[in-house]
Amino acid sequence: MQLTAVGAIASQVISIAFAINFDKVKAMPGNTAIIFSDLHHVLRKIKPLYLKLVHEAASVYASNPAIQKRLSMNIYLLLAHPDTDSFNGQLADAYEKALLASGHKVCRQNIGEMQFDPILRKGYSVIQELEPDLIQAQENILWCDTWIIIYPVWWGSVPAILKGFLDRAILPGFGFKYHTNDPFWDKYLKGRSAHVIATSDAPAIYLWWQYGNSDIKTIKNATLEFCGIRPVKVTRITRVKYLDEKKRRAIIQNIVRHTPKL
Repeated sequence: MQLTAVGAIASQVISIAFAINFDKVKAMPGNTAIIFSDLHHVLRKIKPLYLKLVHEAASVYASNPAIQKRLSMNIYLLLAHPDTDSFNGQLADAYEKALLASGHKVCRQNIGEMQFDPILRKGYSVIQELEPDLIQAQENILWCDTWIIIYPVWWGSVPAILKGFLDRAILPGFGFKYHTNDPFWDKYLKGRSAHVIATSDAPAIYLWWQYGNSDIKTIKNATLEFCGIRPVKVTRITRVKYLDEKKRRAIIQNIVRHTPKL
């Protein structure tokens, strides 16, 4: 959050305290009136100093590239819809642009343009050699602070190519490792968060009622959190085929509006 935004919130709190009707404070019973009266006077005295400190801190923040660099995030954006011209692709384009404009670093991969075998031929009994795009994906995962995955819900689940990507890239020894003598495991991807954006033609209540949010359980619970990535924010965009261009643009802008700022 920006220092200026923090200052604005705190200033509002102090302003509310100043707005208290002092005549009502004096009418409070016993020690309550004394406590509120003392608080009121203290806040009045510290307000000029507080506002000065906030202004100076904001000025230092705005003029110090080193501080801004420490606050910027590394974002791995995976467009998991194979068609970059789709609504998912438009959303990814807008999100990437907003993140870059906010000072964050973004590494993006479009799953439809990646070259890899999505079939896990031997399970994990034999580890297939990773293609360059999957090696890059693993590097992006280790590099990032936040992993953004945008995908459509197909047949109540994620696209097959996304499932194949997860099967091939999130390997034992990379994302997790089972213990030898107990049923637990080490989570190797801790220290990262994720934002999952899922689009669908069906309404959210149908996905919950009929499928038990199976796609989210696959991505959020059984994959990301399993490997230690948390928190995982989930955004559903539903009834897409019923949205005209104006509504689609509004939804994209709403996503962009919540882009984390420095």
